[in-house]
Amino acid sequence: MAYSGKPLKNGNDLIADAISYLQEGDEIKAQEALNQARRLNPKSLMANKLLEQINSDPMVSLGESHSEYKLQVGETISGLAQRFLGDSLLFHILARYNNIQKPKYVRAGQLIKIPNRVTTLKDSPQEFQMSYVDAGKANTDEEQAEPTGNITEQATIANEPLVLPLEEPITIDLAKPTQLEQRLQLENQALILIKKKKYQQVIDLLKPEIAERTMGHIDKTLIVNLLAEAYLSSGEQLANQQLYAEAIEKMTEVLQLDMNNEPAKIKKQAYHSTLKADQYYLQGQKALLARRFQEAITAFSQVMQFRPNHLDSQQKLTQAKKKLAAEYYNQAIKLRRRQRLNDAIVVLDKVLILDPENINAKKHRDEIAKMIDKLAGIKK
Repeated sequence: MAYSGKPLKNGNDLIADAISYLQEGDEIKAQEALNQARRLNPKSLMANKLLEQINSDPMVSLGESHSEYKLQVGETISGLAQRFLGDSLLFHILARYNNIQKPKYVRAGQLIKIPNRVTTLKDSPQEFQMSYVDAGKANTDEEQAEPTGNITEQATIANEPLVLPLEEPITIDLAKPTQLEQRLQLENQALILIKKKKYQQVIDLLKPEIAERTMGHIDKTLIVNLLAEAYLSSGEQLANQQLYAEAIEKMTEVLQLDMNNEPAKIKKQAYHSTLKADQYYLQGQKALLARRFQEAITAFSQVMQFRPNHLDSQQKLTQAKKKLAAEYYNQAIKLRRRQRLNDAIVVLDKVLILDPENINAKKHRDEIAKMIDKLAGIKK
């Protein structure tokens, strides 16, 4: 899949593209995508992290001293980066450290060089830097002897947890992912699903995690943002299917995550107006078919308040007014014949309010008015 260079929907899509390119070994396309992401958000920590790995010397960043680890079935370079370097996004520099062109295609049994020092990230939004953690010394002044051979085999023989040969030993539990690793896995899955426009799957994936206590104090900002984006996009899809009540529910969910989310506020109001307009339109349609013209006029007038440019409602409102005006006109003629002239005038006035250009109504009203004046003169 060639990268077009055109801006995508958001920076998260671009970063997801870049990760896929790096996993496939295509640094050029990855760099293009990341530069696009930085143009959208110059402070993007994820984009800066990945760009730094493309441009830096892995030996300088990670150090030449290392031990070997035999890759197990189901393990990935990203997983090793998370467990040994503290961040799964460092998969690319770890792959370069091992001269692995395509991290996606590593195999079980492959020997992976693991740096002998722990690395961390300085979470500066302006720049990405690597620095070594000063692990200090052991309880004695004697230097710890450096192990020989494969560290996995040593751990197996000793029947002990895997110990990296650092300046101070640490124990790594390979069977259980860390909270940070869980969060990063969720974020990566969500980014891929958003790119595929599978927004309901994103909601199903992330919603339970927002209140999940097992995540502890891990930063959930990106997860919350991804969930909000999924709700917004899902709402748009529902609105396009004219499922406005469901779309309103999605906007409500966004506002529960972020009460100041302006796009959600605007869309919720728009969907609410459209929903009410559609409800009144259906009422007007039923009333018009049942020849309840006054009810139809009321309903179509409500539609026009919510959607002033609703052309069909405007046409049906005019139709209902003319139908009701015709009924009033017939009533007025009957009243005239019965010599109930004043009542006829009242009804004809209703006709002219509904249909100001009704020539016959104007004519009869003028004639009846003259008749009333003439009768009044005779009585005098």
